[in-house]
Amino acid sequence: MKNAIEIRKLKKVFKQSISFMDLFLGKKKLTRALNGISFDIKEGEIFGLLGPNGAGKTTLIKMLTTLIIPTEGTAKVHGYDVVKDEWQVRNIIGLIHSDERSFFWRLTGRQNLEFFAAIFHIPGRLAKIRIDEVIAHVGLEKYADNLFFNYSTGMKQRLAIARGLLNSPRILFMDEAMRSIDPVSTQKIREFIKTMIRERNDMAIVMATNRLDEATNLCDRVAILNKGHLVKCGSIGEIESVAKGSIQYEIEAKNLREEVIVQIHRINWVRDCKKTFHMNGNVGITITLDTEEESIHMVLQEIIRNGGYIVRCDRRGPSFDESFNRIIAEFEGSQGGGGI
Repeated sequence: MKNAIEIRKLKKVFKQSISFMDLFLGKKKLTRALNGISFDIKEGEIFGLLGPNGAGKTTLIKMLTTLIIPTEGTAKVHGYDVVKDEWQVRNIIGLIHSDERSFFWRLTGRQNLEFFAAIFHIPGRLAKIRIDEVIAHVGLEKYADNLFFNYSTGMKQRLAIARGLLNSPRILFMDEAMRSIDPVSTQKIREFIKTMIRERNDMAIVMATNRLDEATNLCDRVAILNKGHLVKCGSIGEIESVAKGSIQYEIEAKNLREEVIVQIHRINWVRDCKKTFHMNGNVGITITLDTEEESIHMVLQEIIRNGGYIVRCDRRGPSFDESFNRIIAEFEGSQGGGGI
């Protein structure tokens, strides 16, 4: 597949005044939002940008959509440089974000879309067809002629998704696009996104999200960012494989005291022991082991020896969430827990 986006050594440094006196003296604090990242995004794939708050996801999307200029490095969208060819880039992209202020509150949802269709220079007859299509895709048929002012938060977000699809973009950027949308609508939009990618194999979707389930359900590949650094880039399977060296057990027990959980944590090969729930007098714990040899037997023996009764003990493989958390934790450890 061809590259839809090429990112090379991309940096962004913001200069911020710390106080009025610093502003007066011309002193500014430098904040590195992105620290020389490089990777490619292919045509026909759904690509996820993951990371904690402040990782640089939104900054990267703003640069790729020509809203802010890189400090160093280059980024190309279908061969167009985001700085030198900004108008060519804008003509082939769509952007969905959660900013409600970009809509006109005293217009209906349909009238808002008609306004943006005019900005995209979509001819009137074609604009009407596309508006009807995108309204149906996001499930707003019954509310399209209601005032935006009266929309719920989820409806406003669905209208933002409809707007991002109006110009049939070759690359669609989604920045927390499904935040505040109810689960049923979210699932419908996810299915629509998958169908859209299958039908248009020259298209790419780039989505920034804090929801790991969204990434695993939709994305072909992801880039994990933290503090402006690219920590890891790969397929969902490649990310999940990071935690394959560990084994997890979920144990439900009766009469499991807090001090016993502390003792379990001290057993050799037990990497972690977390209390997960407390229901009907039973306690649930999740045990992460470096090796299964004897260690799970030692855990169970410790519970029984201290008067506990095992109700359930289930083994499960590593999850995407666990791998993600390990990647972030290892990066934080390599950085000494400090800033960039």
